[in-house]
Amino acid sequence: MPRGRRHRDEFPPDSDFEALLVQFAWDAADRMFPPEINRALVALPVVEKRAPKRAALELYDVFRSTQPLAPELSTARLHVLLLTLLNATQRRARRGVEAPPSRAAEVIAEAKEYVEDHLSELVSLTDIATHLGMSPYHLSHVFSHRSGFRLSEYVGHRRMERAAELLGDPKSRVSEVAHAVGFRDPNYFAKAFRRHFDCSPSVYRSRLHREKRQ
Repeated sequence: MPRGRRHRDEFPPDSDFEALLVQFAWDAADRMFPPEINRALVALPVVEKRAPKRAALELYDVFRSTQPLAPELSTARLHVLLLTLLNATQRRARRGVEAPPSRAAEVIAEAKEYVEDHLSELVSLTDIATHLGMSPYHLSHVFSHRSGFRLSEYVGHRRMERAAELLGDPKSRVSEVAHAVGFRDPNYFAKAFRRHFDCSPSVYRSRLHREKRQ
């Protein structure tokens, strides 16, 4: 929540709960996130709260990690979380608080879940669409329209993040990491990794191990 924003959370004293609090300073916060955004977030259907929850947990995981570029990745994850919250509440405001829950949000959540379970495979748009029982064209349109980026971009991004995690194991070879994230050609994987992280997998691993020793 933006600095200085008044808030109040209430939990039954006899129930278990988890709370993740993210605080940050941002000059445009009041303009981008007016006070009524909290009410809009509370009013979201359960299916539409999945995306912000996933974004918050991913931010938390990156923030706690010791991998190279963790501060930069944390900043990027924070941006994703903010955009996810903004998109969810703006959509809610456009269609009214009493509108029925959107199937599109559920489709996106299910597509992301499928991707997570099949990162080691050659996942295609058709594979995901078939799993969800819809046409590839419709899935592509829904995902890009609601998320702001293509499904193929999301798959590539998740592959690279998983690869970065696997490179932390000094016993794993680069070729094994490549296969674990769906690449059959280690050379092609190395090129894709360099485009994403601006360094080769071996250099990334060296930086990671050097930081661990410090």
